[in-house]
Amino acid sequence: MKGGSIMPVIQVLELSRRYRNQWVVLDQRYNVLDHGGSLGDLRAKHAAEGRRTFMLVSG
Repeated sequence: MKGGSIMPVIQVLELSRRYRNQWVVLDQRYNVLDHGGSLGDLRAKHAAEGRRTFMLVSG
């Protein structure tokens, strides 16, 4: 798939279990780099690191 990829279902389930109701910061291989309750704080902290995905893991 050009332009992106789909996160494996198993990893989504693991994220849901570990980071319930938190924001997570993912690299291009979907490794968790950081997590927390405030998207603004995470964006400020990781903005200079290049392409990152910010995802809210709902509970």
